[in-house]
Amino acid sequence: MWILVHGLHNYRTNTGIDLPFKVTSIHRELDKNTSELTIILKSNFSANSSATKIVVCIPLSKKTSKVTILNVKGKAKYKRGEDAIFWNIKNMNGQREYQLVVSVAVMEESCRVKQANANISVSFKIEQAFSGIKIRYLRILEPQLNYSERDVIRWVRYQSRNGLYEVRCDHV
Repeated sequence: MWILVHGLHNYRTNTGIDLPFKVTSIHRELDKNTSELTIILKSNFSANSSATKIVVCIPLSKKTSKVTILNVKGKAKYKRGEDAIFWNIKNMNGQREYQLVVSVAVMEESCRVKQANANISVSFKIEQAFSGIKIRYLRILEPQLNYSERDVIRWVRYQSRNGLYEVRCDHV
């Protein structure tokens, strides 16, 4: 996770961070060529915060013949060339749960092999620092710029962006 403090400071950490989203995949066979796939996206951050520009990418089998979106919060679309469903959510508050339910048909029964290492990826933006870092004060020491205390605006914007965020699952 990278943190940018108004162009002055970046840092990355991999420890002590609770993941902001939990993704659950439920696969149910309807008949020999058709399955129902339910993806549950739960936000694990404060109810006072919200995430924006959320995109959940759900990979499907290359042998998928038909995808029907049954229920969705936001917008979802199957892209045949990429063999994936892209679920877009503009805004999601913390402590919420959204579901995407799709029916997936494959060309032939022999194609119904579960994909090992099928990773659902999630991209998002949140105005919060999940690492817990806080800026107590900021002092600018640039004598040649002639800054005075009243010229400096003391304001910090905390923002988290995902890098690579994938969830392993087994589905068609």
